[in-house]
Amino acid sequence: MRLYGLYLFKKIYFKIFQILRTFFFKNTLLPEDPVKTFNLNTEDHFLYILPYHSTISLSILQHQCSLSRLSDPFKSIIINGKELPSCLFIKNKEIDDDSFCLDREIISIMLKSYLHPNIIRRRQKIQILFVSIVFHKIFHKKIRGNGFSMKTIMGRLYEILFIILFKRRSWTRIYLISSLQDLFIKSLEDQKSVERTIKAMMMKYFNDVFFTVGPNKFLHYHEIFRKMRLDRSITNLIKKEAEKKMVSVKKIEKYIISLIREMISNTSSKAIYLTDIILKFILEKIYKNIYIYNINDVYKISNTRNIQLIYVPSHKSHMDYLVLSYILYQKGMMVPYIIAGINLKFWPIGFLFKKLGAVFIHRSFKKSEIYIRVFQKCFDHLMLSGRSIEYFIEGGRSRTGLLLSPKTGILSTIIKYILKNHSTCQEIAIIPVHITYDKIIELPDYIKEVKKRSIKKERFLNIFQKALKFYRFKSRFSYINFGDPILLKNSLLRKNDKLGVIHLKNDSIVLNEAIEGMSIEIMTRINDSISVNSVNLCAIVLSYISNTSGIKVETLTSQVKLYLDFLRNVPYSKRVVVPKKNPRKLVKEFFMMQKFQTLISLKEDHTIFLTKDIEMLQYYKNNIIHLFILPSFISKILLVFQKIKIEKIHYEVISILPIMKDELFLNYKIDKVSQYVNDIIEEFVVKKIILINSKNHELCLNKRKTVFVKLFSQIAQEISYKYFILLFFLNSKSNFDLKQIKLWISIFFSYSFRSEDIKNIIHISNRRYFIQLLNILFKNEYLKKEGNIILVCQKTKNLYRTIFNLIPREIYSEMMYFRYFFFKNSKYQE
Repeated sequence: MRLYGLYLFKKIYFKIFQILRTFFFKNTLLPEDPVKTFNLNTEDHFLYILPYHSTISLSILQHQCSLSRLSDPFKSIIINGKELPSCLFIKNKEIDDDSFCLDREIISIMLKSYLHPNIIRRRQKIQILFVSIVFHKIFHKKIRGNGFSMKTIMGRLYEILFIILFKRRSWTRIYLISSLQDLFIKSLEDQKSVERTIKAMMMKYFNDVFFTVGPNKFLHYHEIFRKMRLDRSITNLIKKEAEKKMVSVKKIEKYIISLIREMISNTSSKAIYLTDIILKFILEKIYKNIYIYNINDVYKISNTRNIQLIYVPSHKSHMDYLVLSYILYQKGMMVPYIIAGINLKFWPIGFLFKKLGAVFIHRSFKKSEIYIRVFQKCFDHLMLSGRSIEYFIEGGRSRTGLLLSPKTGILSTIIKYILKNHSTCQEIAIIPVHITYDKIIELPDYIKEVKKRSIKKERFLNIFQKALKFYRFKSRFSYINFGDPILLKNSLLRKNDKLGVIHLKNDSIVLNEAIEGMSIEIMTRINDSISVNSVNLCAIVLSYISNTSGIKVETLTSQVKLYLDFLRNVPYSKRVVVPKKNPRKLVKEFFMMQKFQTLISLKEDHTIFLTKDIEMLQYYKNNIIHLFILPSFISKILLVFQKIKIEKIHYEVISILPIMKDELFLNYKIDKVSQYVNDIIEEFVVKKIILINSKNHELCLNKRKTVFVKLFSQIAQEISYKYFILLFFLNSKSNFDLKQIKLWISIFFSYSFRSEDIKNIIHISNRRYFIQLLNILFKNEYLKKEGNIILVCQKTKNLYRTIFNLIPREIYSEMMYFRYFFFKNSKYQE
């Protein structure tokens, strides 16, 4: 009777905790499907090992096991006729994060009791699963004081009230350790294998706690300032600045403290928790779904001890940092510090972002020595904290849809930090992230800014108004694709192994080359991880059609199918996400989501006419042109020459690829160009777009497929026009003054052209683009500099001939008139 009463009490006790779990706890299982991830058999038995004993943790585990079709953790395991519990605990009470005192002897003895020869003889399939359950910490600081002090009681009541109102967040991670059979065999070979396994499990738990919750300890800005004042160089700099500006030392000190407050962010766990609830509500209203790809690579990296993650996403919208931080938190990763521009430090956005981990910095501070030194010290503190960091390498949002040139300021600070502390600092993993949308909230403003060539200042009211407009249409998707990680410390020191770390620190030229090379590598990996959607695919076709002739729905669908086939059969990168839907569904989805003013009926005998939103189409088209630029260039060559040998195509591609590679951050390797070209041509042949003459092995176009080739070649044609504008001028003489080239570019944008194609180039590009193109020519040794004179190399002449063949004669004639006008009206003579 007493035993039955005890059993009944335990059952009621556990039932109460199950009710508490349902109403007051929210749990996420990682991985989402452990059976599929670890290839588990649901008919097998499982031995669950938890880091510490907790009734609520057991209740969460039982619930997740039932959802994942795993065996009940309360059912016993029978080994050698004995009933043994299917749950083991390494500690009886919750482990203090600051201690690593493990009672391994007791748990080792308990685990060894499961290791019996009968599990080998009877071939019992029992898998060991380590279960790590981490709870969101509402309070970073522990409530101190006596057990019944007023401070402790009020703190606990506040915590309970918070949990009742908002639920407590937790994440359950399941790890497959091994089978009992394998562990038994290992224990026969090595007696300490069980102890090592237990220690490895506890290391996983502590690692999970850190990478989910983040560091507990934060330095106050006054403490950071006090540490700075101990540095004599900063003390001398303060005195020097005070004398220079003729102000008191205290005023300079106050200025430094204000800078530290901008740069240092003591994140609030309560603010993160509440923002997660608010963002969940908002994002569910705005987006139908947020698709996440390759996040398992981030989990694998985070499971490595002594590593710090730095997320480097593409930047197209203000939604980027909100969506990324939200997803990381939802998936059990710590919310990173976000390095943001000072333009976002306005009330109330600035105050909220500060609580969520924003670090505000000025976009340019080369002239201010104090700012540079304070930033370096604060950044060192951020790196030492171990918390993840997120920053946008483009420096601002892209107004054109293309990736912007990388800004190397933050990256150079990280690399210099590694070189300064290479013997003691942990490994730093750069995680490239490509964030894509099928509708961008700020796009109408981007179009206005591109037309006016000026950027609008951010205000809270403007952002709020955009959000309200965006809120009306729940027909959008967001795509987050995590790229191939870069182990920065390992990669940097391995590539410069011959030079040595000391030489790398002292040689500014070598250091700048390393920084530039790494920035290009990051941009390339961001581009490699794009997620293609229906808007991109339809926009890349529709943005090139004429308003008068239009395009048939059947042609649009066939062209989208052609692009999809290229992405699947000749993949640009393994990480590019290609839609699984068929072309017809993608076209229908595009016109259902986008409110373009079109004269359209979705029937195959109707024609599409676009009257508005051509700029919007160009933006979405620019997101993915790098995926098709090489096949587009080949199709343009075939369209111009009609009949051509494959060797000639190889030559033409090799001459232009280095420029396109640097401009669009392509992942093509120059030494493998022939392989890329052959694969693309093979796909064209399979599609019967290209025919091969068996006698002379010449390639020629199938005239029935000319429409598709023309549409495909439009991408390369647009870029060829841009290259021709600059190369046409460079080809006119053998040497130039840099000022002369800049004047040519400046006058070009103010000249009145008749050609619609050139007008379009002026509309979609700017002076900065041509200066950037000029720098790419210098980098690839198409141009050389001797003093103030720029010498045009033979490579430039060869490139000009390649581009010249692809340009219509009317464009050439227009540029001839412009060159005559330029030399006639400027001080420079031809």
